[in-house]
Amino acid sequence: MKTDLLKSVFAVVFCVSVAVADGQWKWTAQEFVADKAMRSVVWGGGKFVAVGDGGATMASPDGKAWVVGNSGTVNNLRSVTWHDGLFVAAGDGGTIVTSGNGVEWTVRQSGKNYKIVSAVWGNGKYAALTYTDATYDMAFSILMSNDAIMWTEFDMPMNWILPVVGKHEYKNFAYIGGMFIVGEVDGDVKVSSDCVSWEPNVEFDFLPPMSDLDPCGPPFVIVPADPMHGNREVLSIAYGNEMFLALGESGGLARSENGKDWSTLERACGKSTVNGRTVIHNGAHFLIAGEGGIYKTVDGTNPEKILEKSWKDRVSIAYNSSVYVTVYGTEVGILEPPTVSIASFAKPAKHNGVVMNRKGNVISLHYAAAQRANTKPEIDIYSIAGKRLKITPSFGDDGKVSIPLSNLATGIYIIRASYGKERWQEQFSVK
Repeated sequence: MKTDLLKSVFAVVFCVSVAVADGQWKWTAQEFVADKAMRSVVWGGGKFVAVGDGGATMASPDGKAWVVGNSGTVNNLRSVTWHDGLFVAAGDGGTIVTSGNGVEWTVRQSGKNYKIVSAVWGNGKYAALTYTDATYDMAFSILMSNDAIMWTEFDMPMNWILPVVGKHEYKNFAYIGGMFIVGEVDGDVKVSSDCVSWEPNVEFDFLPPMSDLDPCGPPFVIVPADPMHGNREVLSIAYGNEMFLALGESGGLARSENGKDWSTLERACGKSTVNGRTVIHNGAHFLIAGEGGIYKTVDGTNPEKILEKSWKDRVSIAYNSSVYVTVYGTEVGILEPPTVSIASFAKPAKHNGVVMNRKGNVISLHYAAAQRANTKPEIDIYSIAGKRLKITPSFGDDGKVSIPLSNLATGIYIIRASYGKERWQEQFSVK
């Protein structure tokens, strides 16, 4: 039985393939030959693992060829997480299952008959957000475990308000930026270091009615919170570039440096909205997917559309440093970033007067005289996983900055530079 299971590849049929020119993003969609909607996908242990309705589980090394798993349950699985060689999936009826390979699963006993809507790993523990009242979907708690086998329940404050089950799949519960964070239907965001004691922030709105906006304003502006306007439901939160970015209903965006104090980024001028449903961070950019397509942004402002693709509800996204895999119902999509190589710097890259070039194992930047008159630029290099690396830039009096790359291992990296309010970044590879 074990041998047959591991050899059974879940068939897929390619239904959409968007061919693009070099240097552009590529999208390929596949339709699973099954009637099971998949709700969550994660990358870990060298593979993508997706879970969904009826206890469905699947695993793939590349997002293209999938192996069917046996979860041991017929209950809907709503969320999957991974840590240190262990996949943990959770769902209806208090169901929790674990697996070392994403194919063979063991049923664990949560001791509860709750609807578990999201499971995460953080601060040395697994945490699962649950609804304890299956009829009204109002009361809720958090289950926690050190090993995913023995679980302890912690009640949440009764004044919390969360979205109706099934609407947005609770990607607003996460462990990011060194803290647990929950976004609510009323626009409130709460944070916790231990998932027991929670700090509330003040409410904020994502998006006021278009009639209240200055039609001559810029596409996105930072404004104070105003509880009198707009849709405020928090749909998804991600962390990267030393900031949190939250998505709200009707395309709203908000950001925070500490997860507690937020500024709302608002749409203006009636221009097309991102209207995102899910946001993740890939080590360099935030990627936002939703009804308006797929966008990337460094800090939440001026999102750049990279793909025409529409999801009217939440889409689950996982990233493995090479490709993104999206799961939405019976569709799985593969989003491939532009290919980057040393040739990317054959011609200088220009950013608001800053010229970047590469020769061998040295990247050089040249700042115009007016820009270098006051202060030096800040320069960092990150791995594709988002880890900031130690570098020693050399600053010259002529405005040139040299960054040696000889200590970097083979791989893809991001160089990020900022000067005052200006910030930009480029991706490069070391071969």
